[in-house]
Amino acid sequence: MLKKIRLILIVFVLGFILFGGFYFYKTKQSFDSYKVPQNRLVLIQKGKSVSQISKQLYEQGVIQNALYFEWFVRFKKLGPKLKAGEYLFEKGSTTEQVLKKIVAGKVYLRKFTIPEGKTLKEICQIIQNKELLTYDFCVEQAEQVQLISKYFKNNPAETPKNLEGYLYPETYLYNSEFKPEDVIPLLVKQFKESTHDLYSLWESKVNQGYPFTWHEVVILASVIEKETADPSERPLIASVFLNRLKINMPLQTDPTVIYGISNFDGNLTKAHLKTDHPYNTYTRPGLPQGPICNPGKEAIQAVLNPEKSDFLYFVAKKNGTHFFSKNLDQHNKAVMYYQLGRGSAPE
Repeated sequence: MLKKIRLILIVFVLGFILFGGFYFYKTKQSFDSYKVPQNRLVLIQKGKSVSQISKQLYEQGVIQNALYFEWFVRFKKLGPKLKAGEYLFEKGSTTEQVLKKIVAGKVYLRKFTIPEGKTLKEICQIIQNKELLTYDFCVEQAEQVQLISKYFKNNPAETPKNLEGYLYPETYLYNSEFKPEDVIPLLVKQFKESTHDLYSLWESKVNQGYPFTWHEVVILASVIEKETADPSERPLIASVFLNRLKINMPLQTDPTVIYGISNFDGNLTKAHLKTDHPYNTYTRPGLPQGPICNPGKEAIQAVLNPEKSDFLYFVAKKNGTHFFSKNLDQHNKAVMYYQLGRGSAPE
């Protein structure tokens, strides 16, 4: 009787070992061969255990066997190395690749792009479209002028009401832990970092008698940014505006007028040009009240390093570039030819 019991136990143990080995083989096989069927975006919260992470990955179709995944992680002593965050597991990823990504902490990075020359309101619309901040809250956040206080330490009266001009155009990456209230400070921080060398150049120029404050440099750069899409023209356009400022000649630039019009419908009229406001550079000499957009580094550099010229006028040639003139007669001929299609090409 005892022998029979022993035999049954041996058979049972052997069966268990064989079954366990077969199960282990099959689960390992699935571990090695299973691939994510389609892109999966998974947010692993902080504080989750290995078991909870394994179950979550299984439920979201990232792995095929939660138990084996958990066993494998524990066997490799990788539990403490699993990092929280949002992960994109791409279609075709193996279970091993999934695990490596979580251990490496290669979280999914979202992005938003601020193009050069966008106004504060346009930037807030972009940020709202990305569901980072509501439009109104973004505009409110852009009143944090203390973020740029260093630029006004010598001219506190010049401090603007908002951060127009100081929200740097760039492509920004962020993860699931990024706080919405940090969006505007991030753009300002990028402005400071990207223009640090230019600010130093400006400081050295000021010590040599340079007549413009840093804020005035940013204002003029914003106008230049709006006037041309051709980077090579920026230093020459800067030259035109600087030449006008030297002789107290109005800048007479349409983008500044447009900026000062509420709910502009795209149709700039003669009445608009004659209606006085702080941004109308037809009715007022000098620079507009503040920046009219958020310029890139090249536009700011153009102000500090303009091309030398005697030009006082320029007109769009309808090909993305401009024709530059030294006097009004030449400019009028250029307007007739390039804008109205009359007469001969100006020389």
